[in-house]
Amino acid sequence: MYIKAIFAVALGFFVTPVNAQQAGIAADGGLMSLDEFADYASQFNNVQITPGDLTTPDREFAVGGNLLFQQNRPAGLPLLQSSAAAGNVEAAVALGIAADRSGDAVGAFQWLTQAAGGGDQTGLLLQGRAQLFGVGTQQDFREGTKSLLSAYNAGNSQAAWDLAKAASYDWAASGDLPSA
Repeated sequence: MYIKAIFAVALGFFVTPVNAQQAGIAADGGLMSLDEFADYASQFNNVQITPGDLTTPDREFAVGGNLLFQQNRPAGLPLLQSSAAAGNVEAAVALGIAADRSGDAVGAFQWLTQAAGGGDQTGLLLQGRAQLFGVGTQQDFREGTKSLLSAYNAGNSQAAWDLAKAASYDWAASGDLPSA
């Protein structure tokens, strides 16, 4: 309760949003804002693609991400899927983001859950957002806040902001504060 009070007082959140758009977490309807998406996708802008370069899951991720986020979805998806199947959690995040952007909330949640299970901080952040608002999964404030707390503990500073928002509208209503 003490942490909840600090978040609510320090950040001045006294409004109780009922969905993701009202909360401002995903103002455009996706799990990421357009700015967050542009920042994420920019990592693929300068990936050099050479023949025979797809020998590792990391290169499949880089090349697949470049193709996918440069609007060549059919060419990028199989590379990212192969990379994710080999255990690359960053590829699972990219697939989750791509699924979310294409309107496949259930598919997005599945990929993000795989990434979160591997400890990826972006996967944990987006999984938490999906759980908080029931995007592609049943709404679950407790699990959503646990995922956000894990994302924060893994080094994702955006998760702190999302936790503060969650504290202002869920914990205030339920009196339920999850532990780490």
